Amino acid sequence: MALYQQKLTYGEFAKERLRDHRDAADAERQYRQSIQVADQQQRMQVQQLAQQQFANRVATWSAYLQALMRVSHKPFT
Repeated sequence: MALYQQKLTYGEFAKERLRDHRDAADAERQYRQSIQVADQQQRMQVQQLAQQQFANRVATWSAYLQALMRVSHKPFT
């Protein structure tokens, strides 16, 4: 929608998508590394950290898109 309304360029969208994919890959890598940790408590902490970091990135992207949509819905005066 933001692309359609020209509130976001294709380049900006591509950069954000690339960042999202990189962050998802980082979270997956951290999660896989946590599986190799012998101490179960430490493993859980590493898994929770990876999940929280990914959730934060998703929330940031969502807030960014919502802000774009609010700007695009403001009436012209």
